[in-house]
Amino acid sequence: MNANGEMSLEDRLAKVREAKAKKADAAAKLAEALEVEDFELEERFEQSTGGKRGERFEILYFGSDGGFVVVERGPGILFQNLSKSKVQLEDVSTFVLPQIAHPEKEEFKRRAFEMHGMWNACAEALTKLHKIHAIDLQGKASS
Repeated sequence: MNANGEMSLEDRLAKVREAKAKKADAAAKLAEALEVEDFELEERFEQSTGGKRGERFEILYFGSDGGFVVVERGPGILFQNLSKSKVQLEDVSTFVLPQIAHPEKEEFKRRAFEMHGMWNACAEALTKLHKIHAIDLQGKASS
């Protein structure tokens, strides 16, 4: 402290650096925990679906409020119905909800009520899974 009772620049800087180090440490621990949870979900759904991430299912992370969501490609008719619709929220929820594999559907709806973007992000991931599957089927049919 200086003569006026104020912290010196060096003391303030040391305090800031200490706070930054604590924040960085907490962020690193959270990142490690998220990495573990993501990997465990991937392993679990590879076993339960018999497919690979990005082909049969996808894992999305919506931050601490939304958590992890796993979407699993369902029957193609769901994608066909969405493609023929006006793509309103009701159409998107009708497409997405049956293909939510984690968390439980009621929990997903509770989270999605708080974070409206979850519906669209899940719909986009599922659309990609359905398109990949269609391309794969076309490739097998032409072989």
